[in-house]
Order: sequence, then C-alpha cells, then structure tokens
Amino acid sequence: MMKNIFLRRLTTKTAASTFTTTKTTTLRCRHYFSLGQQQRPEKQQQQRNFTTTNDDIIDLRSDTVTKPSREMLEFGINCDVGDDVMGEDPTVLELQEYMSNFCGKEASLFVPTGTMANLTAIMAHCSGSGGGSEVLVGQQSHICLWEGGNVSTVGSIFCRQIEEDLTTGQMNPNTIRNCIRRSDVDNHWPTTKVLCLENTHNMLGGIVLSPSYVHKLGQLCHNNNIALHIDGARFMNALIATQQQQQNTTASALLEHVDSMSICFSKGLGTPLGSVLVGSSELIKEAKRIRKRLGGGMRQA
Repeated sequence: MMKNIFLRRLTTKTAASTFTTTKTTTLRCRHYFSLGQQQRPEKQQQQRNFTTTNDDIIDLRSDTVTKPSREMLEFGINCDVGDDVMGEDPTVLELQEYMSNFCGKEASLFVPTGTMANLTAIMAHCSGSGGGSEVLVGQQSHICLWEGGNVSTVGSIFCRQIEEDLTTGQMNPNTIRNCIRRSDVDNHWPTTKVLCLENTHNMLGGIVLSPSYVHKLGQLCHNNNIALHIDGARFMNALIATQQQQQNTTASALLEHVDSMSICFSKGLGTPLGSVLVGSSELIKEAKRIRKRLGGGMRQA
C-alpha cells in the first residue's frame, strides 16, 4: 500500500531544544509498508525515477541518499592512497584491518557495492564445488528480490527460497534443515553450500534479527557442513538496536557463529560508496579472486 503524507509544519528536536520552521513547509513522503499478509506494492512495476531539488523536501526514499559530511570529504581529499588492486592503498588496508577486528573476523575485503559483496561471498563459499551448488535465501530478502538474480545468472548457483515470518523476519529452522541437500546422497540434487540471512531485514520493515536466532542458525549450518552468510547492509542499525536491549553487545559477539557478512558504508553511515566483506583469511583470499571476475578493485580507492 502506498500513502502520500502531507506534513504542514516541520518540527526538528535536538538534545538542547525544539526548533520549528518559521514558514509553512509541505513535505511529501512516499511511504511503503506491509499490513498483515499484504506485501509491499508491486515494486517491480514502479519506476524509481522521481527526483527532487526542492530544499523544503526531506528525501525519505532511502538511506542511500545520505551525503558525506564536510569532515568526510576533507579526509578523502587528504588521505594517503595507493593501488588497492596491488594491495598498496594504505587507507583501504587500514579500513579492512579495522573492520575485520571490529567484526571479530580474520580478514576483510573492500568492494564498491553491497550487491557485489553478497555475490562475492556466495561465490567464494561455493568455490571448488565443481558446480551444482545451492544457496538458501529468504523469499523477501534483498539477495532474492533486488540483486538482479546474479547468484544464478553470474554465479551459476541455484537459489532456493524459503518463506520468512512477516513479523520476525525469521525462517523456520526445521524448514531450513529440511532444505539442506547433498549431491552425494542423491545425484539429482545440488549441494547446499550456504544459508543467507539479512540483518536488518529491509523488505520487512527493518526488522532486527535476534542474536539467539542468529547463533542458533549458525550452529545449525555448521552441524550440516554449510556456511552462514549475513547480508549486513544495515548491520550497524542492528547493532545499535541490540545494544539498546543488551548493553555492551559487540559486533564480534553477534557474529560469533557467522562465517561471512557484507556491510554497506553508503547507507546510514553516509559515505558516497563502498562496502566490505568480512570472513576468514581463506574466504577473503578467494573473494579477492572473485572480485576481479566481477569487475575488480578500484585502484586509488
């Protein structure tokens, strides 16, 4: 369902005071949402070609329209650079080291987009299987709906979809377990190599997956010899939301049973571009080879 919301006065609250605009401002917001079993409007048929230059309009289309701060731009101008493809960009190396430590993983890889990070991760997890690999994803996940079917068309990996609960964003563990297949058991089957979660879950209203659920599925995956990947485009939001309920929660604690995760810098963090894939040293080594096949690095990144 789509609603047009007209707000006649804009009030912005700060920590110190409340500021109200002195002129009447009309804000038009396009708001998509789900009610019960009803899905969002048929987004496939809608064009995202509307733009605005009116300073009176707050752009709520996506958190991807955020702009870098002056400090961020100045740092970008003045930072040390090198050839990232050759592993010689000191700022990228520092970023990758910071993110791997932050997430409690051995290594990380900087890539241009979150879509590229997810595909790179899935292909790396399925590498060396000789073809016939399968990935399990949620029906409403970004990987399933909004990444061009790249897992199948580019990665040559079968993408099996599992229904999520619309209120929790969770897939039933028993359903996941029953979907795991091995070609050495039946040669009619592909071999399931990886399960993908999304945290926060964009199409289900930004739902945060509970830490206990993620841990449980990590154990389920490892008991069945498959990897767990998280599309963490908005993981920073999930981390902050979790910390509101469980103080001192760290990213590494949330990812203890996770094999890989993508994180976008261009969402709520406000950077112009970029994502990072975190995981084991072996996985990231393979991911760097796959990044080359998907377009490569960005040199002075």
